[in-house]
Amino acid sequence: MKIRLTKLAEDNGLSYEKARHIVEDKLCGDMTTGSGRGTWVDEEGQGIFKSALEVPEAVPKHHRGVVWGHCRNPNYMYVLLPDPPRKVAVAVQRKLFKRMKGKKVTIEEIKDINGSSYRHVRGD
Repeated sequence: MKIRLTKLAEDNGLSYEKARHIVEDKLCGDMTTGSGRGTWVDEEGQGIFKSALEVPEAVPKHHRGVVWGHCRNPNYMYVLLPDPPRKVAVAVQRKLFKRMKGKKVTIEEIKDINGSSYRHVRGD
């Protein structure tokens, strides 16, 4: 069930601005609807939001995209991300390699000093 972001911020003792900043940094656009103070967060986004409150550095940015094709290495697949439009290589389980083409998946972006890497979130 979706919850309004203002209520989510109020329940966790945060200001609306700080809660909005966490949502923009950690959640993908499909997990929220509405704009401004009328923003709603779905169940998956609420779980990520609560874990981001506990340890913000440990929660990566989430994206949703469509699997475009296979890489030469069977541990990776190309995924098209909508905002901004780009194709990235995503680490996946080897047993899912042949079944994922054309599917919509959730991925995590892990940033470090070398750049960004992406991995598939299980449960899609």
